[in-house]
Amino acid sequence: MAGPLSSENALPAWFIRAFWVPLALIPLLSFVAYRSCLKSRLIAPFIARLLAVTGAHTGIAVVLGILAHRDYFTAAFQSLMTVPSVFFLWYWTDGAALRRGTARKGVSALPLILAAFYTQWIFLMGYAIATRAEPRPIEAIFYNLYNLALVFSLVFSSWKIDLLGTKEVLCGERTLLVDGRDLSETAGKKKMELLHRFTQDQERKLTCAKINQARGECGIVRGLGCDPETAKATACLQYRLTYNQILELKKFLESLGLGSITSPEHRRNVLREGWSLIPFEGVRFKTHKNSMLDGSSEPPS
Repeated sequence: MAGPLSSENALPAWFIRAFWVPLALIPLLSFVAYRSCLKSRLIAPFIARLLAVTGAHTGIAVVLGILAHRDYFTAAFQSLMTVPSVFFLWYWTDGAALRRGTARKGVSALPLILAAFYTQWIFLMGYAIATRAEPRPIEAIFYNLYNLALVFSLVFSSWKIDLLGTKEVLCGERTLLVDGRDLSETAGKKKMELLHRFTQDQERKLTCAKINQARGECGIVRGLGCDPETAKATACLQYRLTYNQILELKKFLESLGLGSITSPEHRRNVLREGWSLIPFEGVRFKTHKNSMLDGSSEPPS
């Protein structure tokens, strides 16, 4: 068994004496160089810096492979495998200009595909190590750990890129925040209260009785208790008022591209089945108790 970390003394004496220098400097300089890449706001400077860093890494690996030990040629390939991880991290953090012209869902799938290929290679190397088919087990373990870090980086980037296209709607009884923007005055008190009730319900579904019971108002059908099984919606004054509020909220949500409110398939079942809040694609509704505006410590749910 021969390798940089093996028991066989295959490394030149000069390299063994100076080994601590690249061991200390290369990780530090690599961190600074990749951080410089990730700070680039535009695609051209980012690509230029990334190519320069990758070229430097590859060049150093090739020189060490020629002068010190051939196993260092492996580091050249490891450097190339790092490029996709750095690119997708940049795309998530600073690639705003590039994101505007691309389909985020398609881009978020690419890191997962690469991560799947990297994972397969890790399994193959792990099998070779376990069966002692790999002549350099110690080096291979370090390579596998490095590749595993790249897999986690790719999966993390995929998740973050996928979230970039998501709008977050935070609903409270007196607040409405869309991606941090306060739309409380635009929505009005009644719409905010109603939307808050929808988001509090696990199924995002409300009936007329639920809405009015929460307000302390009892639905009455011509002086009798409102029975969803037998009552007629058109005969209930309270229902008509609630329906108008639902309609206003529906128009408001659709105008902002956030979602809609649907009625049951059979309208005569509206008192029993109620209305459903349907978020548009890429929109998430959350409920909170006005924690961002009135000082409440209650976290979003």
